[in-house]
Amino acid sequence: MNEKLVSMRYSPSTQRTYASMFRGFLSCTYPLPLHQVSRQHIIQYHTQLIHLKNISKTSQDLIRIRVSML
Repeated sequence: MNEKLVSMRYSPSTQRTYASMFRGFLSCTYPLPLHQVSRQHIIQYHTQLIHLKNISKTSQDLIRIRVSML
C-alpha cells in the first residue's frame, strides 16, 4: 500500500494517516485473511465507525477513499 501512496504523491503525513486507518480496518477484520475481506466487511467497518465514534461526514469520506485502496 505504501508504494501506491508514494506513487500517487501523497504527503508523508497523509501516508501515515492512511496506513493508520488501514491498520484499524485490519484489526477489525482479524483473523480473516485480507484476500477474504469482502465489500460487506468494508461496509460494516464504515457503519461501525459512524455509530460508535460519531465521525464527521468529512471523516466518512476519507475512510471511503482509504478503504477503497484495498
